[in-house]
Amino acid sequence: MELVDLGRLSEEQYAELVGDEEDPWGAAGISLDWRSKDRHVVICDDHGKLIAAAGLVVAEVQSGKQQPADVVGIGGVIVAAPHRRRGLGWQVISAAVERAHDLGPDAAMLFCRPPWSSFTDGMASPRFQGRCSWTSKVES
Repeated sequence: MELVDLGRLSEEQYAELVGDEEDPWGAAGISLDWRSKDRHVVICDDHGKLIAAAGLVVAEVQSGKQQPADVVGIGGVIVAAPHRRRGLGWQVISAAVERAHDLGPDAAMLFCRPPWSSFTDGMASPRFQGRCSWTSKVES
């Protein structure tokens, strides 16, 4: 297996990860706005097939009346169904956190829906509880 840095995922690469799953994030029927990630950390198997990925994007977030702040958003984490429960999700998230240091903001946030938040229980980071709004930072 090999850890690789990529830009945006192509439709073919995304399809390779999702396989035949109709709703890999369990978000059917939920009104969410998913933003494409500018960078990805992926794991490829010995044949070069993508089997896990985590995306990164710089976003401005605001909670309540606090001042907006830039963070590195980490999201779109996926492990292809046949490769789950082997620690690959942790590997791509850990690699994404390492890469976040190069993107500028002093903080990173792992964006995930509440049903998936237990996945992060062993990580040494605080969990944000509450409403948070975000806008994407687009470089010109």
